Amino acid sequence: MREDKGSPKRGWIPAAAARLAAVRGRPDGLDALDGLDGLDGLDGPDGPDALDVALAVPFVHDAELEALDDADAVEDAQGLRLDRLTDVLLGLQQAPALPLTAPFTVSIAELLLAWAEVADADGFLGDERVGRVLRLLGGRLAVVVGPDGITVRGLLRRRHTPWDRVNALEFAERYQMLRDHVLEGFADDLVRAVRVPVPGLRWLVRKVVGALEHLVPEEEMAHLREAGGRALVRIDRRGFDLEMRGALGLLTFLSTALSRSCTPRPNSAASRRRSRSSEPIPPRVCCPDK
Repeated sequence: MREDKGSPKRGWIPAAAARLAAVRGRPDGLDALDGLDGLDGLDGPDGPDALDVALAVPFVHDAELEALDDADAVEDAQGLRLDRLTDVLLGLQQAPALPLTAPFTVSIAELLLAWAEVADADGFLGDERVGRVLRLLGGRLAVVVGPDGITVRGLLRRRHTPWDRVNALEFAERYQMLRDHVLEGFADDLVRAVRVPVPGLRWLVRKVVGALEHLVPEEEMAHLREAGGRALVRIDRRGFDLEMRGALGLLTFLSTALSRSCTPRPNSAASRRRSRSSEPIPPRVCCPDK
């Protein structure tokens, strides 16, 4: 399957990478989360099982990006090298050595920056508008796995769950997620959101998801089935579960390093009972009705 190569030449990668390095992990509230990020369970009141940090983050206005968000339809992203998708996913980020001795962070912006380095320079990820969206995101929309627990960062809120409050981490096969059009649901999560404080995010996720859903050749789907592995889809924890959806669902699909770093810790509730990660995921997560 051939892809167009009509996007502007990439020129934003070094500056964007430097900006990301400056904001990653900074404690000023930008790495926050809200339910509009697509993580079910974050809109409810927090309990003793997690640390929830919510801060006021101003909405940024960009007329061009907002117009892209509001479009009724978008064309699938081109130039992503989807004929070798499995190898791309496996190479986006190196998994840390286990057991973890320091926090390991995966963000949607860093994943897409890494993908841009191996994609066509004149393809979608080389579009300067993509760079603008990623610069606005900074270190938000990320998952941090550490020795003491797992943290989910979003646009307006950050939630940390200690390992002794985690019952299980549930996964779904990446191949099956594509076959069952789960990623389309992630894009729909953002389309349905009333207001997203990062202009262009809806457009960006819809473009990437559309390409993944429609442009991966059958030969590469067979490779993905064999070597693509599983993506984190739910954190089963005391109180209520956290489901990865929206842009965070796309993040966990793209990050094979995150999947490999999410092993039960000795002090986790999951390590004291059989993990449910090998059991079928409920239909609303991995097998939507046709």
